[in-house]
Amino acid sequence: MALNETQYPIELPVSYQMGAGEERTGRGRTLVIGRSLVRFATDRDLEVGRRIVLLVAWPARLMGGVGLNLCLVGKITRSLDRVVEVQVTSYDFKTRQSARIAEISASRRAAPALQKAAGAGG
Repeated sequence: MALNETQYPIELPVSYQMGAGEERTGRGRTLVIGRSLVRFATDRDLEVGRRIVLLVAWPARLMGGVGLNLCLVGKITRSLDRVVEVQVTSYDFKTRQSARIAEISASRRAAPALQKAAGAGG
């Protein structure tokens, strides 16, 4: 993080996902957001050096009331007393509807296999 970078003390809901081997997900609340840094509180310490994806529930909405998520990708640089600091490498805004649509689509793709497995068992 640049020394002169502006940091905003803002508390928003955040969810995270870490991959590479074991899949780990969780939730927390942001404490500080800057262009290249996010600090958030969570229920456990996370492993420093790991890649992480954060979804922050952004307070602003688009016209028509569509909600936004700020999607951040980065690397965990500090984790102490359940406060995690992430060096941000990329970020993008995504509509909450598109995230929900992707979730529904994945469920629908899985449904035929689940139905087939359920039919085979009974």
